[in-house]
Amino acid sequence: MKKFTAVTTAISLLLVCATANAAKCKFETDTTSALTGEKVQWTTWEDFKLINTQIGYLAAVAEGDQKYLALQVVTFDHRPERPTKQDLDTGMVIPAGSKLMLLLTDDSVVEVQTDEEVIGDSEIYAPGTFHNDMTSDFMVKTYTVVKYPLSADALAALTANGVKTLRQNTSEGFRDYTISENRADTLHEAFACVQ
Repeated sequence: MKKFTAVTTAISLLLVCATANAAKCKFETDTTSALTGEKVQWTTWEDFKLINTQIGYLAAVAEGDQKYLALQVVTFDHRPERPTKQDLDTGMVIPAGSKLMLLLTDDSVVEVQTDEEVIGDSEIYAPGTFHNDMTSDFMVKTYTVVKYPLSADALAALTANGVKTLRQNTSEGFRDYTISENRADTLHEAFACVQ
């Protein structure tokens, strides 16, 4: 009888913890594909860097059994002359096979790579038309969203630890992003939501 009570208590605690964790989970997308029957989940984007020229967001993604780390970077660039179409098409390119390195809170490093090329989407704003910007420059705002597939080991590490620093490989070289201490755990909490 004591074993039954202990097992029942343990199961109850697990269910309470799982329910409490699920209550913290927020999703941009939480659907089942009509074509494949696979579950598709994107957690809400969590911001990790906010300065005058860049904004960054992270999300955990599950598409069926495959898990991904999604990274969205928004850049702002002042240009004295109107950018050309070529400028816009090459403003931010993440080549297929590009690496993303993550320094975790336990000081280990996880390395992942994208399996597809991503070209950022850009918008041009004429001088003086971007919010309160009163410069005589054109403003180019570029959005890039990259999904990095995760191995079982990478997923386990990201689920267990927060992220301190990211290094993203782009067509222009590496870009480093530092995540503040109070935001370091948001990604590992997001991965707990897509298990």
